[in-house]
Amino acid sequence: MVAMKAYLNMLALDNWGLVFRKELSDGRSEILRRQAAIDYIERELLSVVDVLKNDKGPARLGQNAVKALLARLYLNAAVYRNPYGTPDFRREDMDKVIQYTGDIISGPYALSPEYFDLFSDNNHTNRELIFALDQRGVLETDHQRWAYWSISGDRVPRPEFPNTRGTDAVAATPDFYQTWVDAYGNVDPADADARFFKRNQIIPDGLKDLTG
Repeated sequence: MVAMKAYLNMLALDNWGLVFRKELSDGRSEILRRQAAIDYIERELLSVVDVLKNDKGPARLGQNAVKALLARLYLNAAVYRNPYGTPDFRREDMDKVIQYTGDIISGPYALSPEYFDLFSDNNHTNRELIFALDQRGVLETDHQRWAYWSISGDRVPRPEFPNTRGTDAVAATPDFYQTWVDAYGNVDPADADARFFKRNQIIPDGLKDLTG
C-alpha cells in the first residue's frame, strides 16, 4: 500500500505538479511540490523496495515494479524540480536510473515478440510486463473491459465470460459501421445519440469558445 500510494502520488506529480502527504486517514493532506514532492515519493519507495518480493506476478507491485518507479522518478526529477525552467539533470540522479534499470534488465524479463500480446487475455504470463493490468480479473469480474473505457455502451459480453457486460464494440465490421454513416452522415455521434456522450454540465454559449 505504501508503494501504491507513492505510485498514485507520482501520477499526481506528473499531471498537476503536486503530491498529497497524509499519514492518517482522518488527517488533512499536506500539498508538496518540486523537490519536497520528489523527496517524499523517494522516501516512500525506498522504505519498501527491499521489503517487497517478486512472487505475485505483474498485476501486483513487487520489488522490480518499485525499482522501475524509482528509476522513473530519478529520470524525471529535473523536470519535477523545475517544471517551468531549464531542467537540471544531475549526475547522481542519472546514476540511480542506471542502477535500477540495470537491476530490472538483469531480471526475468524479455521483450514480447508480439506487442499486442501485452494486452491479451493471458498477458499475466508475458515476460515483458513488470507492473500492468492482469486481464483475467477484468474479463471475469468487471463490468467492462478496461481497454475500451472510451466506449460507454458496455452491453456486449464476451461469449466465454457471460456474466460480464464488457464491450467488444471495437470489433465492429465495416458494413456495421456503414449503417451509422447511412443514418447520420457526418453528424458527431456525441450529438446524434446521448448514449455516446452524457452532457453533465451546461456551458453558456458565450464560454464555449475561449479563443483569444
